[in-house]
Amino acid sequence: MIDAISTIITRQQAAWSSGHRAFIEELVELLPEGAAKSEGIMCLISNEVYLREQSGETPRLAEYQSRFPQLADALSIQWAQGSGNSTYLSAV
Repeated sequence: MIDAISTIITRQQAAWSSGHRAFIEELVELLPEGAAKSEGIMCLISNEVYLREQSGETPRLAEYQSRFPQLADALSIQWAQGSGNSTYLSAV
């Protein structure tokens, strides 16, 4: 699973670097099915937050809770630990 997530994150970063915003909703289908899928989505969220911050944006928790309501509680916990900025990455 870790290799799959790493590959997808690399793809996400490459897309953003080339000017195409590969949002999580486009990439989630590439994640393997199973219990760890939520973990993979959290990693993709973390990476997207980082990429958006690097582009000068200020991603908001409520946006991600709306996009991924099944992860709303986990997002709240992670966002609080990382204050909703790039330090959030280290918590996932």
